[in-house]
This record gives sequence, C-alpha cells and structure tokens, in this order.
Amino acid sequence: MYSQNYAWVLARMYYQIKRMPKVGEEVTVRTWSRGCDGLQFARDAEVIDPEGNVLVGATTIWVVINYENRKLCRMSDFLSDYEHHERTATDVTVLKRLSVPKFAEDCYVKYISVEESMIDHNNHMNNAEYLRVIFDALTDKQIKREGISFEINYNQETNLGDQIKLQRTDIDNASYFVLNNATGVSVTAKVSY
Repeated sequence: MYSQNYAWVLARMYYQIKRMPKVGEEVTVRTWSRGCDGLQFARDAEVIDPEGNVLVGATTIWVVINYENRKLCRMSDFLSDYEHHERTATDVTVLKRLSVPKFAEDCYVKYISVEESMIDHNNHMNNAEYLRVIFDALTDKQIKREGISFEINYNQETNLGDQIKLQRTDIDNASYFVLNNATGVSVTAKVSY
C-alpha cells in the first residue's frame, strides 16, 4: 500500500482491562477483522490467560488515506479478499466519536514537546505515545491495573517539534483529556476507573 501512496491510520481505540497479566504468566493474544463499513475498518483483539479467561479486550477503528493528499479511501477497495468475523471484544457502542465535557479554566494542564523518539514511520506522533503521555498525566489513585477502560479518538496528526497542550478534567470515575497541537485538537480521550 505504501508504494501506491496509501497508509493505514488509527482513528479510534477502546480497550478494557479486566486484569493485567502477572509477571511471567504466559498469555495468548488473539486478533481478528470485523470488516469494514465503507470508510472504516474494525479490528478486535483479546489477551487470554492459560485458563481461557479474557484479561484485556480491545477494539480499534482504522481508515486508509492517500498519503499524498491525505484524503480517505474506501476500505472495500483493499479488503475484499479477507475473512471477517462479527464477534466483538468490547462494547462497540462506546466507539462513537467521544464527547468531552467543557473544561474549567483551572483544569490540569501540561505541555509536551514532540521529540524524535515519539515519531512513527509516517513521520507523525506514534499512537502509542499519546497513551503514554495521557497515563503520565493521571494520578496514582486514578491509575488502576484492573477494571479500567480507555477510549481515544485520533483527530489529526501531530508532528516532530510540535508543542502539545494536554488538558485533563475529572468527573465521577473518569478522566477526560484534550490534546491540542498548533492547528487544533489532535486527540480526545477518556479513562474510566
């Protein structure tokens, strides 16, 4: 795809952690395609312990863009020969566009500089780096290793040298995040604990 100027882009992600694997525990990772609805492609995954219990479930939504003009492409053009399954690993109704509440002026704010080690092969900030900076902005009390869920919406690219403004507000048993780069909102996220 890359040689034809196409690239996969992660648009949304949701995962639920029931229990983290123990140190030295052998786990199985299972992943499958749920197909596409024209522009979006769904892929699910599970982390399973030796007794067959699902420890972590994840659902991701992907799109394909034309790398030169950044326009979305129809998924059916790329996935007609692949097998798809209907079963989901999470509650997929959660994966609508995340709505974040209005942030108060005294909300938590942190600034992060995007450095070379945060950049992926598409020359923008790696999606896993957003997870890292969000978890770094949680308090010890908010970071639980069990019974936590995480939802993230990727809205636009963040590039090397950008300055990210991370804002967090806490409501009930959830923390909401908005990450802005120089051109606007790059990521919204919700961590439920």
